[in-house]
Amino acid sequence: MTASTDPAPLPHADAAQQALWQRLQAYRFGEADDALPVFVRRVAREAKVSLTVAAQAVEEYRRFCFLACSGAEDVTPSALIDQVWHTHLTDTRE
Repeated sequence: MTASTDPAPLPHADAAQQALWQRLQAYRFGEADDALPVFVRRVAREAKVSLTVAAQAVEEYRRFCFLACSGAEDVTPSALIDQVWHTHLTDTRE
């Protein structure tokens, strides 16, 4: 499991948004080499979904964070993305 493989620039994003997107893409959910897969497993367990669905939800969470930080409109996460957010918030190491 790796961070999203879509580091391509966003066509309509300014430099600050591009930088934010790159930081979100690179974020590993911890310092350890296996931090991302460990986080995905935790999401899967807490949300009661498969590892595949959890990995997709974590990538969607990155997009949600981007929109929440850079969009002009308020955004509301889906129930699953809210679960990822909650899991991230309760990760005391991060």
